[in-house]
Amino acid sequence: MLNEVVHTGQRKLLDFAFSLRDRLADFLGAMQKCPKALRQKGWKELWKAPSSNWLKANVDASFKDGSSAFAIVVRDEYGRVRFLASKLERVASASEAELKALVWALDLA
Repeated sequence: MLNEVVHTGQRKLLDFAFSLRDRLADFLGAMQKCPKALRQKGWKELWKAPSSNWLKANVDASFKDGSSAFAIVVRDEYGRVRFLASKLERVASASEAELKALVWALDLA
């Protein structure tokens, strides 16, 4: 979505902001519905910073009913977000979604 705003002007920035707000609200709502033990386990994973003068990219994918969502977050040694993007794509399986997310991240690098 952000690429559409920046490169083609096809979406209004305010529409993008509202969409991002709604997606975040959906995520936080889903986290509240998870069992407490699951939430605690998931939040215990700690992000480890890259070495000085390096960036670290975290990539993930989700899959449901032939559709997938990819996301990438790139942070510096202080944990500051330097790049953030997401993408929707049709795929046949969860494995394909994970693989395509990695290839997409490498193409962005």
